[in-house]
Amino acid sequence: MNKRYIVILKNENYLPSEYEKLFKLFKEILSGYKLNDVRIASEHIEVDLFSENEDFLKILSNFKILDVRDLSKQLNENIFEVAKDLFNKERFWEFHETLENVWRKSKGKEKQILHGLILLAAAFVHKQRNKNDVAFSVIKRALKELENYEGIYQGFNISYIKEKIYEIISSGIIKEFKIE
Repeated sequence: MNKRYIVILKNENYLPSEYEKLFKLFKEILSGYKLNDVRIASEHIEVDLFSENEDFLKILSNFKILDVRDLSKQLNENIFEVAKDLFNKERFWEFHETLENVWRKSKGKEKQILHGLILLAAAFVHKQRNKNDVAFSVIKRALKELENYEGIYQGFNISYIKEKIYEIISSGIIKEFKIE
């Protein structure tokens, strides 16, 4: 049975505008595997793939591997701390996936806040894929979900996050930030 892996590689100066080129490169070198996606962050590249085992690491050994995550394993840590750490490392897709299970089971205010955070991460995933128009529209949707909330939610400073989203919207520049 195939498991889903995220391989984090050191970014050697690739930009989101090179997404198509990089996706094609990884599709070629990982031809025996199902490549799901490639995401380009400022410090790393995420290779999202399916495999029965970790033998793909031999193929990727020409790259500096920073981390390998088997998404089929259960997280035993505080999910919100894990999510915050992923966001701050620009691993937005994993942030999204980590909080999505909590979001599905939540209700009311909690569901809306989680949806706003997930949308924010989704916006940055679109930026990593060089889809800035989509990213900007998703950021606006994230703000709409968060706009009625202030203060701290599960260690996330919602007021600060909204302030950063307002900066992005007013400047027209999608700029990643760290969550306090």
